[in-house]
Amino acid sequence: SSKPLKPLESAELISQQSKDVSILLDGVQALADKLENLILSQSYSLKSWKQHALHPQTLDRQTVDWIFFIDLMNFSFWSNDPAVDYAVSYRGEHHIDYWALCSVVRRALDEGIPLLSAEYLAKMSDDDVRHVFRSASSVDLSQLETRRQHLNTAGAVLVEKFNGSFSNCVEACGHSASRLLELIVDNFPSFRDESVFNGTPVVFYKRAQILIADLWACFENEGFGRFDDIGAVTM
Repeated sequence: SSKPLKPLESAELISQQSKDVSILLDGVQALADKLENLILSQSYSLKSWKQHALHPQTLDRQTVDWIFFIDLMNFSFWSNDPAVDYAVSYRGEHHIDYWALCSVVRRALDEGIPLLSAEYLAKMSDDDVRHVFRSASSVDLSQLETRRQHLNTAGAVLVEKFNGSFSNCVEACGHSASRLLELIVDNFPSFRDESVFNGTPVVFYKRAQILIADLWACFENEGFGRFDDIGAVTM
């Protein structure tokens, strides 16, 4: 089988050949102008990532593993009940969607659960997962069994190949976002969102690219977040 196109190449092919969905280029330009203005006015910068209280503030290996966990689990927050969201209560506040996930990590670590330990992830049971992701609403987080499988697999890979920490995977990429993307999708199957479009293998690699972008933003393009080719990713 032929090797899939890279995310940017995939997007170009799909946007050119798609019959059911089109992209308004005027809208893309307007968004680019808006983002440029925010950056030039310093209303938005890489420093914005750490300004949220639920995000980690320290620049160390544990934060790399924190970001890896978050983006490993960063999918499907939808509820079957449109009136009720999955929610996590943390320090007196209710959080939904992505912020609920961040609260899950904070709460677990506060309770002494070693959620950033690869050995722990590799052995998490269904009961462990239900406890860690327990909801403050009547709606549980979706796909808990799938999440447990992803956690077990990722934990085992980290132990076997990366000495128990995703930071070692990051160090192996040589400050290349493209190389780290390859390492992520080659070693962690749950990040491998691939398909075939008009006979051509294509990829999105959405969460894998978000993982790289989160590292880049958190570490402000230094240390574990320094990528000399960050423009190669689409997130």
